[in-house]
Formats: sequence, C-alpha cells, structure tokens
Amino acid sequence: MFASDGGYLDNARLLLVAGAEVNHVSSNVPPPGNSGEVTALGWGCLNLEMVQLLCAYGARREMLDPLDPEVPADCHARVLETSRWSTQLHHLELLAPARVRQLLVGGADVHASEGSGNDDPTPLGLARALLARNPAHEGAALVGAAA
Repeated sequence: MFASDGGYLDNARLLLVAGAEVNHVSSNVPPPGNSGEVTALGWGCLNLEMVQLLCAYGARREMLDPLDPEVPADCHARVLETSRWSTQLHHLELLAPARVRQLLVGGADVHASEGSGNDDPTPLGLARALLARNPAHEGAALVGAAA
C-alpha cells in the first residue's frame, strides 16, 4: 500500500476502509533502512499518524525494526506503547464509530488481551478510560454498550 510511503493519510485511510490488506508484503524495492519483507508499516514508518492508522487496522508491528535509526522516536514509542494491544479494537481512540461498530458486529472481543499479565489492557478498559476523558466519544460508548 504505497499511499503509506508518501504520507498520504487520507488515501491510506480510504484504502483501508475499502479492505486493503495492511500486511501485504511489497514485491517492490524496499525503502532505505529496510531489507527483506516490507509492509505498509515499513513504508509509512516515518510518519506517526500513518503508524497509528496502520496499527489501528492491524499492521504487524514486529515488521518494524526497533533498531532502525531512520524511524523517528515518536513512531517507535507508539509501537512500543501499543505492543500489548492484540486487536484492532484496542485502537478505538483512532477508529471511526462505523469501524468500531463493524468490528463489534464481526465478533470483536471487548475483553481481549495479550494474556501475559493481569494489567494487560482490554478494549473495554481503554474505552472506559477514554470515556472518562471524553464522555462524547462514540466508539468508546459502543464498546461500553457491547460489554
């Protein structure tokens, strides 16, 4: 998904909403600093908003080299911060209400967690925290209602 390479956030969002495969491995020449398999996250890793969007649509974060000096610190920090988020629904703060509804109707588990500890965040826990900060957040309200 080359829209991620140029930082074309709106185009990337449209492609993802239309069903583009976020983890498709590119057969083209990889960008500088990447070798081997490159996905949309590898192409878009220089732009924090793109990293957030791609992760919200299920980008495999392990495809981003944590030691790559060309990747900005804020992008690495976002990947690290969300490393225990195991579902797309965990990214509900960035998702449109229609996408949250689609995930819930599709069977997304509001109690999902990585399972490696009791403090692992769940979409429901994140939704409750989000509603405490912003009671009008539609996506968080949908998750709360689904519980």
